[in-house]
Amino acid sequence: MKAAIADKPKMKINTKDNKKIELAIKKAEGKASVRTLDEIDIEIAANAAETKLDKLGIPIKQRKGCRVFIDPGKVPGAYKYRAEGTFVTIERGSKDWFMILVQRERVGYCPGGRGGKSTLSLSELAISSMKTEFELNI
Repeated sequence: MKAAIADKPKMKINTKDNKKIELAIKKAEGKASVRTLDEIDIEIAANAAETKLDKLGIPIKQRKGCRVFIDPGKVPGAYKYRAEGTFVTIERGSKDWFMILVQRERVGYCPGGRGGKSTLSLSELAISSMKTEFELNI
């Protein structure tokens, strides 16, 4: 999933624009009714990423290019059918988050299945601005 994203995305929708986000997701999902997402999921992921970036001490100006990969989860190994889910990628601009990818794709299998997850990937700019030394309270 992560490798499938081109450097220059074909889509760039501000995550604050709920209507456009909803339309893009509905278009990608078609008639799908399981392992789906909605605009609230995107908003939650963007807010969680900002909170994590705050905790990491990354300055706001250095957050551009960070990405969040939203994964619909996996199904149990005993599942007999072709399972698909909605995958979304959002990217931090200089001020806001933008949805740059939404697509339906096959999901993986694992024992017992697994719920969806979101993964934050730091940009080179964000990594270079992180503290490299930390005081220990011993």
